[in-house]
Amino acid sequence: MKKDAASAPPQARTNARFTSVKTRRGFEEVGDQIRAMLHTGELKAGDRLPSEQDLATGFGVSRPVIREALRTLEMAGILELKLGTKGGAYIRQGNADMLARPLQDLIALGRISIPNLIDARRMIHSVILQSACEHGTAADFAAIEANLDRMEALAKAKEWTQRTDEAVLFFHLIAKATHNEVMVILIDSLLQILRYVVLEKTPAGHRPQLVPLRRKILASLRARNAAQAIEHLNEYLQVVHKATKLK
Repeated sequence: MKKDAASAPPQARTNARFTSVKTRRGFEEVGDQIRAMLHTGELKAGDRLPSEQDLATGFGVSRPVIREALRTLEMAGILELKLGTKGGAYIRQGNADMLARPLQDLIALGRISIPNLIDARRMIHSVILQSACEHGTAADFAAIEANLDRMEALAKAKEWTQRTDEAVLFFHLIAKATHNEVMVILIDSLLQILRYVVLEKTPAGHRPQLVPLRRKILASLRARNAAQAIEHLNEYLQVVHKATKLK
């Protein structure tokens, strides 16, 4: 019986050439080669890698070595491993996970302290506010204002989970107002860590004074007054982290 072409597994979407691996920790060299191909452009986001067997042949290693390499790259946020007829190893779109995960591991290992994280937040946000004052547009500021309006509406409806999502989005939108993708990635990574690390160490509770402080930050951005925006930010962070358990 002839197979339906539509149900056949997709073919690899890359012409990348792999070279034999000869080191004892072969899975690391496999990963290093794939990373190098991302830098040279041989591989790009969305590409599907060849099958495990084809990779094993190309690299001159066993399939278990390839599996270990793919798992390592998946944990690093570089690959997405999909199951099914259209499954395989795909190069992921870049996202905040690629920075956040290693930092979360360092925090878990005690290499980064919560006070260091909070201090870094203050410094990074200050730089982003300065840039947003210089490059933000009326449309950027309107998006931030709409975000604040949604926060207030969700608080009144006691929709706390959605309100938390909007609270995180607030600083993402400020980063977007810099029109610098590096700033967006940095702030998204930092917010992801803060949400799952710092917030777990802060007693739950609604703080109604935060939205007015956010509105003061927005008003300063519209006035192109970076010093004032940073002053309101520091006041905001003092309220947010006052109850954080620092140990």
